Amino acid sequence: MKNGYEKIQPLKHKNILLCVSGSVAAYKAVEILSGLKKLGANVAVVLSEEAKRFISTLSFEAISHTQVLHKDTESWVDFGKSLDFWGSSFCADLPADFRADSIKIPCVDSIANSHTDSPSDSSDSKSSFADFAPSYPHPKSHIAYAKWAHIVLLAPATANTIAKLAYGIADNLIVQTLLATNSKHTQILLAPAMNTQMFLSPQVQSALDRLQDYGYEIIPPKEALLACDEYGVGALAEVEEIIFRTLRASYMRDLPLRAKKPNKNSKQYDFSQSDFKRNNFGQSRFWQSGFWAGREVIITGGGAISPIDTVRAISNHSSGKQAIALAKAAYTVGAKVTLISSKIDSFLPSQIECIDTQSNDDYKEAIESKLRDFGDFGGFYDSAKSKSIKNKTPSERKKPVLFMAAALCDYALQSPKTYKIKKSTSPNLTLELQSCEDVLASIDSEKIYKVGFKAESVENITQKNEKNTLENTLEYALKNAKKMLRSVNEGGKGCSCVCLNAISKSSTPFGAEDNSFYLLDSRALCDNQGDACEHIAFLPPQSKLELSHQILDFVQSSLQGLDSAKTPLSAKSNTAKNK
Repeated sequence: MKNGYEKIQPLKHKNILLCVSGSVAAYKAVEILSGLKKLGANVAVVLSEEAKRFISTLSFEAISHTQVLHKDTESWVDFGKSLDFWGSSFCADLPADFRADSIKIPCVDSIANSHTDSPSDSSDSKSSFADFAPSYPHPKSHIAYAKWAHIVLLAPATANTIAKLAYGIADNLIVQTLLATNSKHTQILLAPAMNTQMFLSPQVQSALDRLQDYGYEIIPPKEALLACDEYGVGALAEVEEIIFRTLRASYMRDLPLRAKKPNKNSKQYDFSQSDFKRNNFGQSRFWQSGFWAGREVIITGGGAISPIDTVRAISNHSSGKQAIALAKAAYTVGAKVTLISSKIDSFLPSQIECIDTQSNDDYKEAIESKLRDFGDFGGFYDSAKSKSIKNKTPSERKKPVLFMAAALCDYALQSPKTYKIKKSTSPNLTLELQSCEDVLASIDSEKIYKVGFKAESVENITQKNEKNTLENTLEYALKNAKKMLRSVNEGGKGCSCVCLNAISKSSTPFGAEDNSFYLLDSRALCDNQGDACEHIAFLPPQSKLELSHQILDFVQSSLQGLDSAKTPLSAKSNTAKNK
C-alpha cells in the first residue's frame, strides 16, 4: 500500500498504541501496523486473549520490533521507575537539566510553552520534552502503555469491547488500557468490525453514540461480503482509510498545543525561500496551525473534455495527480475537502467529497453549487441562511479556499455533432472552435479565496538570442502568472495566490509523480523590473504530495492576514477582496 506519505514520515516521533480485539478481521491489524510504521510512527500493540486465537503475537512483534502486551506478558516490575534507558545512546541527546520523571507521560504543556512568534523558534528551536518521549513503553503494563500513547487505535473493535468500553467494564486488558488513557491528551479512534445485525443493534449503536460523546472518533465500517456469508455493513474500514484517519487525528490532536494565536503583524506570516528546504513537515511552522482545520476547501483537477461528436472529444494531458495530492494534504491538516475532477484514480479518504465532471460547464456548476451550500463566508453573516447553515460551528465559518488545479478547455466546438462523424464521408475534418468562458475569473472572489494554477511553456516565445532564452521565457511566464493576481476589472482573475508550472521539453508535470512550481501572491505585484523575482518563491522538483503541503503553507502565509480581517459581504469590505 502506497499513500505517498512514506517519504515525508509525518508520524515521526508519534507514539501510537494499536489495540486489537478478537475479530476475524484481526489479521488486517498487521497491515495497519505496517502502514503506520512506514509513516514514521512508534507503534506498540495490545492484544486481547480472543485476538490471539485469530493471529499470532509474532506477526506484530516482527513488524513493531517490540513485545506485544497481552495477559501473559504484562509485568509490573519497575513500574514506579522511569524508563530504563539511561545507559543507552539515547541519553546523550537529552538536556542536562532533563528530569527522569518528565518522560513518564509525554509532556503536552511543554510543547505549548516552547512556542514563540519567532519563525526560527517554531521550527529550529530546542526540542520539547515530548520529543524525548521514549520510542516504546516500559514497563509492560497497561498503565504505562496508556500514558505513553499520543494516539490509541482500536482496530478491529468488536461489539463486546465497544459495549464494555462504553460502560467501563474493565474485565480485559484492552478495556483496562483504554480506560487508563487520558482523553485530554490522547486521541482515541475505534474501527468497528462485526456482523451487520450486531452493528445495527440498538445496544451497539447506543454504545457508539456514548463513546462519541466521550470524545472517541469512530471510523465507520464498510459494506462488503462478511465472514458470515452475508452482504452488509460491518466489515472493517479499508486499511488506507484507517491510516488516513489516524494521520488526521494526530494533526488535530496537536492543535490545542499551540500556546497562542499569532497576530497578523507577526513574522510568522512571512514565507521565505528557506521554508521550502525543510523536509520534515512535522516541524513546519504551519503544520501545527489551526488555519485549515474545519475550513471548506474546493480542489479541481483533471482535464475538461469538450465533445466533437458522440465518440471524439478535445481534452488535454492533465492526469489529475496534483489535485489528488492536494486533496490528501488538505484533508490531513483538517480541512473539509471537496474534489471536483474528471480523473480520480487513487484512493481517497471517504470524508473527502468527490464530484465527477467532464465539461467546463460541469466544473463551474459544481463549484457554484458548493458555494451556495457554504453561503457567505460559510454562513456567518447572512441572517437569512437556511437552518443547516445557521447551525454550523465557528470552525466551519471560515472563508473557503478554491484550488483551481484543473486544466479546463480554452476552446470548444461551437456545435458538437449528435452522432459519430464517419471517416469515410469526411476524410478531412475542419473544426470551428470558439473561446470558452474563463471559469476561474467568473467565480466571485468575495465568496472564496482563489488559488490559480497556470502552465506556461518556456519555449514558446520568439527569442532574440540563444543566451538569454531561458531568462526571457521564464520572465514572460511569470509576467502572465502575475496578471492572474489582479482583479477581474483590471484584466486579471482575482486570485489570492498563483502556482506556476514552467514547462519545457525536458520537464513536464503531466502524468509524472514529481512536479515543481513558482508560487506568487499579492507581494509579487510589488516586484520591479530590476528584481522581478524578489517576492516569488520556487519549489524545486519533488513529489506532488510534498509540494502540496508546501503549497498549503504558502497559501496560509498569504491568507492569514486577510482571514483575520474577514467582514460581512454586505459591507463590501476591501479586506476580503483578492489583490
